[in-house]
Amino acid sequence: MRRYGQWVRLDARKLKVGRYLFARHGRKIVFFGRLTIVVALVMDRTIRRLEVRAAAAFPDPLRDSTWSTCSATLM
Repeated sequence: MRRYGQWVRLDARKLKVGRYLFARHGRKIVFFGRLTIVVALVMDRTIRRLEVRAAAAFPDPLRDSTWSTCSATLM
């Protein structure tokens, strides 16, 4: 990460904070990350089973951007 960290805006301070947070809260981070994926899959399956009229309320770009925003917010 030190070699390529500049490309993703990761400096030594941020790396140190990330290691500290993962050491302290790693289990919770992994749990909620996996839970987010499961909830996304369930909602995706549910939306895909809706009738055509109801599914039109959730077009793919809107659904994708919603999940991207939620994932980014949780991380």
